Amino acid sequence: QEVFEAREQELLALAKQTDREIDLLVQECNQSESAYRAKLREMQTFSEEIMGNFRSLEESVRAVATTAVRIGDPLNTVDRQQKRAQEVKMLIKYFLEFLSPEITSPVFDVLTSKEKEMLAGHVKIPMAGDVL
Repeated sequence: QEVFEAREQELLALAKQTDREIDLLVQECNQSESAYRAKLREMQTFSEEIMGNFRSLEESVRAVATTAVRIGDPLNTVDRQQKRAQEVKMLIKYFLEFLSPEITSPVFDVLTSKEKEMLAGHVKIPMAGDVL
């Protein structure tokens, strides 16, 4: 019977020690879970901030793109008008040279000298004092 009581005491002590270890593990687990939840909330807040920043960036990019298109259309129109004006200027220059007695522009190099003389003889620019 003494052996039985001794073993019972050992088992009770072992049970108390196991209960203390279980309590410590439960406490550790609860602390870890609390830390995990806090970290998760922190990451969720950070993620929401990043998404807000992306939305803001997207709105800014959209506004810049809209402005670029609004500016680009008139620039294209001005560019076309400028090219057209340069073409007209060159055409007038070539026409005036064509009407002059001497043709020196490389544009007219396709003409032979005889053709140039013939053209120069047929085309005459009326001056202010000329009678038509």
